[in-house]
Amino acid sequence: MNEPNEINDINDMKSKRNYSERATSAAHDAVDRVGAQASKAEEHLRATAEDVRRRSGEMRDHARFMGEDAKVATTDYVRDRPLASLAMAFGAGVLFSILTRRR
Repeated sequence: MNEPNEINDINDMKSKRNYSERATSAAHDAVDRVGAQASKAEEHLRATAEDVRRRSGEMRDHARFMGEDAKVATTDYVRDRPLASLAMAFGAGVLFSILTRRR
């Protein structure tokens, strides 16, 4: 009578072991798939960050050159037209004081 119970117990243990092995294998497969997707996402993020860094550097350089050009153009204008420059500065000062005057 003990023998059939022992066989059933052994079969139950084998069944549980097979289930455990299948579950472990499925979990490993899922982790591998998620890892592969995460790796692709990381590569995409790195490439995007590098592109943003490159573009921002180009824009910074362009803005610097534009500022230098504006400075040179302003200096040349003031040298070539000192009275007109003085009149514009006076007008800008008057306009500024009108706009900021407290009532």
